[in-house]
Amino acid sequence: MPAPTPTPSVYSARAVLAHWITAALVLVLWVFGRNLDLFPHGDIRMQARSVHMLFGLVVLAVILERIWRRFHHPVAPPHGSPQWANRAAALMHLALYILVLAVIVVGLGTEWARGDRIFGLFKVTAFDPTHPAVRREWGDVHGLLANILLCLALAHAFAAVAHEFVWRDGVLSRMIPALRRT
Repeated sequence: MPAPTPTPSVYSARAVLAHWITAALVLVLWVFGRNLDLFPHGDIRMQARSVHMLFGLVVLAVILERIWRRFHHPVAPPHGSPQWANRAAALMHLALYILVLAVIVVGLGTEWARGDRIFGLFKVTAFDPTHPAVRREWGDVHGLLANILLCLALAHAFAAVAHEFVWRDGVLSRMIPALRRT
């Protein structure tokens, strides 16, 4: 029987890239989504919503890959971290993954409730165009979940900074290789 492969203590370059792509796109999507109503009605707003949806689908692909990677290529918790901190980190990551997926699913539901043309190429038919309140409710839930996601992501970032610069346990350096101590 072969010896078990040790769990690495740092993330692969691919995992780090996926993390930062997710972070950047979530922030861009949040800012973009909060400002979609500033685009003039008509073609320009339709194109802006189409870009928002396309980036949302990119986040979906990246987050599914990240979830797969987390289960198939786990990384050991930071050396010396207390068990409660490891549990809290695992819960935070689970909450972030669930929220990203929820925002995307509700965003797709919002699109289905609204009905729209995607990049002018094809039409998503509204499931009940006679009830605009349904469209608003889906949009409100999508926005609320996106706000919660952003707040949780900011808490996650602050925790990583505290780990690195207050507790000096190297957590942030696992995602920013330039901070790694040799």
